[in-house]
Amino acid sequence: MKHLLGILIAAAAGAAGCAGGAWLEGPSDADLPIQPPARGYPTALRPVAASISDEAAAPQSAPARPAPSTAVLPLDPNPPPAAPPKHSQVIDPRPPTPALAVVPPQYQRPPTPTAPALQALPPATPIASSPPSAAAPPQATDEPGLAPIVSASSVRAAAASSADRQPTPVQPPLAVPVAAAPAATTGSVPSSEGRRAEIERLRKEFTAALEADIRERQARNAKDEELPRLEQQLRLAYLLADRLDDAVAAVDSLDPPQQEAYKNLMFGLGVWLSPDEAHRTPLRSAKVLKSLREATADLSMASKLELRNLAFCEKVDSYGWYTEFPRSEFAPKQQVILYVEVENFAAEHKSAAGYETELQGRYEILDASGQIVAERELPLDKEVCRNHRRDYYLWYRIYLPDEIAPGKYRLELSIEDRKAGAKYQGRKFGEGMIEFAIR
Repeated sequence: MKHLLGILIAAAAGAAGCAGGAWLEGPSDADLPIQPPARGYPTALRPVAASISDEAAAPQSAPARPAPSTAVLPLDPNPPPAAPPKHSQVIDPRPPTPALAVVPPQYQRPPTPTAPALQALPPATPIASSPPSAAAPPQATDEPGLAPIVSASSVRAAAASSADRQPTPVQPPLAVPVAAAPAATTGSVPSSEGRRAEIERLRKEFTAALEADIRERQARNAKDEELPRLEQQLRLAYLLADRLDDAVAAVDSLDPPQQEAYKNLMFGLGVWLSPDEAHRTPLRSAKVLKSLREATADLSMASKLELRNLAFCEKVDSYGWYTEFPRSEFAPKQQVILYVEVENFAAEHKSAAGYETELQGRYEILDASGQIVAERELPLDKEVCRNHRRDYYLWYRIYLPDEIAPGKYRLELSIEDRKAGAKYQGRKFGEGMIEFAIR
């Protein structure tokens, strides 16, 4: 009995062992699905600290054969929050750029035409190294409660693009060879005293050369046209050398009025440049102005007579104060006052009486064709003034011709300065013109 019971127990144990062995083994290849399921399998999010290199290495650690549909995926240490219902807003307190999970290729669903494919960014070449940019936001999926799915090939492409975007070392600018400046020798930069001595030496050489040239020209021809200019330059050289007495010496090649004018001009410049007069500006200015006025008076004698502000007037009070006719239209035999201001006149100095002037006027009346219809010699104006006059004016009372036809005419006035004949080297005149009409 016991033997029979032992046989039965042994047979039952053998049957149970075969059945248990078959149950513990995995399903055969015939029992596995040939095509992947129509819907993807849910996956758990990887931890935030996961890197791209971990995601790229995930497909290589996948099992050789897919697990059966009943297999349970390992739980993530940081499980994501429960998926909200569709069309609801999820507020995730975690950073907005979590790392993406990787799904084996046999369980990936081909992209639909409406879903844009993930494009890899073109490699960039930054000038300086910078931290890697944040991961791209996950693509939307139409499955409620499922995490976004990214293919392993996209992750590999992103990793390769990140590897390509390595900072390019900045090349230093090429050094341009510069010729070395010659070393300064001792004493190459002259001192202030040395420069002044050199300038003084050159100045003396220039003055000596001018003097030699003037002597040579005077010996050859006393009427050389270059002599006046060279002698005036020599006076300027004397002035720059602080030789004021030589600078104000008369220039023999100039006529007497120009000699005096140039002498006064050099004296005024010498006072202006004198270091002794620099601290007395008002006094220096008065001395220079006096010299310039004397030079102006000397040049006025040698200059052409100038007539200004010629006008037909009803009344004349003094220099610059006169009343003109409202219109330059007159009738035959009408009386008018002819007013004119005179400049650059000569004044002969009389030791006892003062300065004497002598001006002789004359006018002509011409028609539109230029024919003279009337002319007249004006009275001689001779005056004596204790000072040299500067505001000289003349006025003449004249009558228009008795027989003159209506039309347009012009009056030409000429004045001769009889005191400037000798100093002016000839007769000295001034001319003016004014238009009028006869109604």
